[in-house]
Amino acid sequence: MSEFVRSVVAQLQKFMGKTNSPVSLPVRVPLNVSLANKKAKSTGELNPVAGYTCGLSKTELSFIVPSIVSGGRHLFCDNEPQVDIKIHLLSVAVDMKVSLLRYDVLSGDESGYLIGARIVSMSENDRDRYLDFLRAAAQELRRTVRANNTNPVRAST
Repeated sequence: MSEFVRSVVAQLQKFMGKTNSPVSLPVRVPLNVSLANKKAKSTGELNPVAGYTCGLSKTELSFIVPSIVSGGRHLFCDNEPQVDIKIHLLSVAVDMKVSLLRYDVLSGDESGYLIGARIVSMSENDRDRYLDFLRAAAQELRRTVRANNTNPVRAST
């Protein structure tokens, strides 16, 4: 029953265009993370950390990296840590500046760090490409869900 209520609320929020939190799409694309401060750029301390996304939305993203140290500096060393991210979408790369919100150490099958971040800025062209990618990913996800719902798997009794 609670799943039904959640579904109805989500549909209403979608219809009304008001949500309290961004809808995150489970998308995995490669990215590079580097320090955003001018000192690191001027001294050549830019050693990007390669990783991949695990959730993308219009205003936030989550990603996994093997290390939270870039150029000998901890990514979360500042009071308001910001990093530059280059996300490699299907046919184009998008650059953005993000504010790091939190991280968690992964254990088990995957190692590394899961990081949550809020998008601070990006160029208009990159924003357009990024939003186009999100729309296409959302359409593909809806198509996949519909295809799975039309052929339900029934447990044998």
